[in-house]
Amino acid sequence: MRNISIALLAVPIPYTTDPSQFGIAFKGMGISDKISYAIDLSLRFLPTTVRDFRTTLDAQRARGFEIDKLRGGIFTKIARMAPMLVPVVIGSIVGAEDIISAMELRCFGVGKRTWLIELYARKTDRLLITAGIAGFIATLFSTSWDISSKQGHYMFYIPRVYHLSCYNRIPL
Repeated sequence: MRNISIALLAVPIPYTTDPSQFGIAFKGMGISDKISYAIDLSLRFLPTTVRDFRTTLDAQRARGFEIDKLRGGIFTKIARMAPMLVPVVIGSIVGAEDIISAMELRCFGVGKRTWLIELYARKTDRLLITAGIAGFIATLFSTSWDISSKQGHYMFYIPRVYHLSCYNRIPL
């Protein structure tokens, strides 16, 4: 149930928002510029890496590389995948350096960032956000409600804190 409650909040974001508007959307939620841009870059990283991997795979297949016929143990397969993995990893590093240079040239983080597009929440957006938060709260309390108890206690896990000084005493 906890996984469902997390999915209620996490899954709709990448499926309902245009990837070019992630930073704008998170900034509109009140998150700082640096954090919203970090979330934007992290959500764009995997699709970019998959696109680069597919391009490299097509280029290697054109050169006669057959990924389906890899044989041997795990280390042999990894060694034979080097023509695929090395260009993708190097391309990711170069892309990250390009983003760093572009951010430095635009003085990112020095002043308040402005966005070209401004997003406005519609009535359906507010309704879906409210439904998502309500579903999250409902699954949170449904997993923590003790049905077997007649009083209906909440069963939140509260870890016990032990002071190490009590247990590390050296006997005299």
